[in-house]
Amino acid sequence: MNLYDELKIDRSSTQEDVRKAVRRESLIYHPDKTGTGDRTKYERIQKASEILGDPDRRRFYERHGLNEETVDKAIQQWKEMETTAPQQLQQTKIYPQDISLLEAYTGCEKFVEIQKCLPCSTCYGWGTKSKKQPLPCRQCLGKSYVILRLQKVICSHCGGSGVSDAQETCTDCKGTQRQVNPTLEKLTCTLPPGVVSGYACKFEHKGEQLPNMIKAKHILVYFNVATTHDKFSRRKECDLITEQSVLLGDVLCGGPNVIYDFNHIDGKTYKYHIKTLIEPGSIKKIEGMGMPTTDGKFGDLYIKFKIEFPQYLTFEKRNALKTILPTYNYSNSKEEDDLKIVDLQDTDVVDLTTPPPQLLQKRQQHFRNHWCF
Repeated sequence: MNLYDELKIDRSSTQEDVRKAVRRESLIYHPDKTGTGDRTKYERIQKASEILGDPDRRRFYERHGLNEETVDKAIQQWKEMETTAPQQLQQTKIYPQDISLLEAYTGCEKFVEIQKCLPCSTCYGWGTKSKKQPLPCRQCLGKSYVILRLQKVICSHCGGSGVSDAQETCTDCKGTQRQVNPTLEKLTCTLPPGVVSGYACKFEHKGEQLPNMIKAKHILVYFNVATTHDKFSRRKECDLITEQSVLLGDVLCGGPNVIYDFNHIDGKTYKYHIKTLIEPGSIKKIEGMGMPTTDGKFGDLYIKFKIEFPQYLTFEKRNALKTILPTYNYSNSKEEDDLKIVDLQDTDVVDLTTPPPQLLQKRQQHFRNHWCF
């Protein structure tokens, strides 16, 4: 049975032509509408619609030949593939990629090169010179195993392949059913400004395709965005934090003439005034100068100020500062013998809010010993 003859079309017909032909022939041979329709003919039309109406099934049908015997075989193998290997048909391969915080700020294009194996184009993935499905092994009947002493044993005649060796293999793939040289494909991912970690670009059916797969695998390019760049770090999703050093004299005095400049993450230079007193470790905010968002808005830029103290002061300058700045006058009612003087030592900056690793391990062990059953 030729499905194209059933619909009265040829193999060069488009999917739209197939749809119109199915509708035309169904109206002619539908038993309920005509009353005298041929039910067998109508079932053949529906079978043609089921296969030729889907592009993938149509290619799968043409690959098996155009006779009545192979039509049912093609449909049966199609259903077996859909029921026995649904994960293989929908399998997705993930390619992780790293981008900098600057690339996430400006948006960019990333190119990913992948190597994929496709079925041999000469034998259509069958591995045979005849370009048809290989004959099954005579001993195991294509099951790749035999029952020996109530146990499954790999067939010694075909080596577990389930295919008979009494047939000529493809001259290109040598029976491997795959292309000799993997195909190199370059995929382009367009990243909008303000992307965050977890952003992914999906390319459907762009991956490798095994000989027993009807469709190729999906490709998912996953992006991990760095949280720091130069002097900037990301806060939440749309805010930026940076640190600026200012001199002690400018912090104390300030004024309209005290102007500092800094380079933004995008390379542009901006200026700001220090008009009021700035305390050490204080944080100021500049609205609309943070990370962009996907809806076209911008977050805020937070500047943490670091005070630079002079390395050396002369005796005259110290006395001059004492007359201006407030100083601490020590007074103690206790006797001098009861006082104990301690020394202040220099140390590195540590995060006092986070317990040390040894204490964390001790707490976790205590929790497991007393609360885990």
